Amino acid sequence: MDNLIDGTVVAAVLTIVFAYVQYRVRKKDETDTINKVILAEISRLLHVLCLHRIWWAECIRDKNTQMPLIPFSMDVYNNYLKNIGDLDASYASYGVSFYGYVKFLNSLQKAQSKYVGLNKRDVFDQNYLNAISKLVKEYHNTFDSAFEEYKVGKPVMDPCCTIDSVKAPSVMGSA
Repeated sequence: MDNLIDGTVVAAVLTIVFAYVQYRVRKKDETDTINKVILAEISRLLHVLCLHRIWWAECIRDKNTQMPLIPFSMDVYNNYLKNIGDLDASYASYGVSFYGYVKFLNSLQKAQSKYVGLNKRDVFDQNYLNAISKLVKEYHNTFDSAFEEYKVGKPVMDPCCTIDSVKAPSVMGSA
């Protein structure tokens, strides 16, 4: 009888240990996936912001800033915000700050018509360009080590968007 109880106890303990290990492996896979998709979206946004900055500077130069501005999509971040605790601590605070800045740009875009209504299009144009330039300048290589660690492609950043060349006024000089 003792052997039967011992065998039952051992089987129960092994089942619990196996279930726990399986849970931890699944949780690690889930956490890695969350980090990869967030970083992939950050990479995409950095690339898009770089191209958008160049486009907007050209719009200013060509005096063609009446174009509608489309908000930057942050669907992945918005969908995984509930899992914010699963973000890798090495970049989590930078990620939250980055997304906060992108939300600010989206809000600034919505304010464009108010500037135009006050006959302040030039003020909006320069403020918007400066905001995009600052975001690209501050974050263009912030996530490089995380991109490498999670094997996410780094964004292709046009030379115009590197930290040394993000100078909004120099782009506006030509007519």
